[in-house]
Amino acid sequence: MKNLIIISLLFLFSCAKEGKNICIEGKVINPVTGQPIEGIRLVLHKKTSDLGSGSSSVIKSEAYSDINGNFVLSHNGSLFNSYIVLIEYPNEGYHLVGWKDATGQTIGGYQLDVKKGELMDVRLELLPYANVKFNFNNVNCVDTTDLLQVYLSDDYDVFLPGAWEHYGCVNYLGFYGALKPMGYYYIHWDVTRNNVMTSFDDTIYLNEGEMKTYTINY
Repeated sequence: MKNLIIISLLFLFSCAKEGKNICIEGKVINPVTGQPIEGIRLVLHKKTSDLGSGSSSVIKSEAYSDINGNFVLSHNGSLFNSYIVLIEYPNEGYHLVGWKDATGQTIGGYQLDVKKGELMDVRLELLPYANVKFNFNNVNCVDTTDLLQVYLSDDYDVFLPGAWEHYGCVNYLGFYGALKPMGYYYIHWDVTRNNVMTSFDDTIYLNEGEMKTYTINY
């Protein structure tokens, strides 16, 4: 049993590259386009508690993603401490999709919990921002009982569930609200006139930095 413990400890300290027991090789990408993202700062901290997400202000290791999105973090961590990787964005910011392992399984959100004694192969997915506003024009109004119900969804839960409802002959001129991650958005709307409902569907694609206007004439 004693020999097994010694072997395990030796493995823990030698299995990672350069003799470090923490070694993380990763890539930062845009999951919509598959393109790498350069200049993202990744910082390794010691956790202040195994039960929470708090971290020490002392930086144990740091790296910036290169032109290919790649980065490496390594450190000789204490057997008795836990460690996390935190993300720092450039000023324009990104929407955080999350951390994935080599199989594509989600393994973290804002922070990545470190596994000591093994080489971690990870992927950090971020999305640049865009924006969209909506205009609704009732061009065939019957009366105040006309009803438009609009449902918006996406792959990243940006929009709240439930319908956006508009009654009568009053048009709606939208505005740009909070930034949205680039990518695909799915819009469904129901128009009810004289107790007859008609349904429509469409897909919207937002490019990085795009300010789109989407108009429904119903």
